[in-house]
Amino acid sequence: GDLNLAHVPPNTCKKRDDDAAMSSRGKHDRKKSEKTKMTDATTGSTGSIGTHSSTSSSHTGSGAAAATHTTRNFEFSGRDFDENGLIYYLGTKTSKNNGESRSGWQNPGKSGAVRVSSSPLAESPPSLPAWGALSRESVRCVTRPRKHSYFEVDFTPSKLRIRPTAYSLRHYSSWDSEAVRHWKLQATNDRKTWTTLRDHKYDCSLDGKGDTATWRISGQIEEAYSVFRVLQTGVNSNGHWFLALAGFEVYGVAEFD
Repeated sequence: GDLNLAHVPPNTCKKRDDDAAMSSRGKHDRKKSEKTKMTDATTGSTGSIGTHSSTSSSHTGSGAAAATHTTRNFEFSGRDFDENGLIYYLGTKTSKNNGESRSGWQNPGKSGAVRVSSSPLAESPPSLPAWGALSRESVRCVTRPRKHSYFEVDFTPSKLRIRPTAYSLRHYSSWDSEAVRHWKLQATNDRKTWTTLRDHKYDCSLDGKGDTATWRISGQIEEAYSVFRVLQTGVNSNGHWFLALAGFEVYGVAEFD
């Protein structure tokens, strides 16, 4: 079962593994103590333009029409929340005359291109809806302090799956604490069997408002997945069960139906 780490000092962190954390982030002098009451603030970030390569392949069955899908590679540039990820792609892609064009960013969780859900969200002060977890800037998106809180990102509305190679998270805008320390990145295609792609314990990569980090998904991932979730498995940096998430991005090879 999932770890119960409520008795563990929340800021007991392992040294970051260079192979695990793919990117670096700036540290600031932040010693302000955190309370359970929260306030709102906003910070922003930008990324560099990336190139997405695509190829098409056909799969045929006996007596059946050929079923085709397009594969597209989303490769991490080395900078957190660049413009190379799948979430950014879905947030800027529009259809025009049966083709594809690019537009300004629109949160794909808000537009419906991606379905985002979560455990119950904080109410006082209120959190953004779950789609806030796909934001391009730091916002207030946070669950209530319940064990095993989660955010779930479902690509089914866009009829795609992705074989992940890396993913990124962003801390929320409210406080320089309540940062996730123990969590799992999991994936599924049927919502019954969840595969753990990465298990984080005592991970201090996120700390202050708007902090970001990106991690490799090690090993050979053979299956492409349509649904991902961030599942909190222990208390956060302030010893609470709030799960704060103001950004999620994923990289890898996507298959579009």
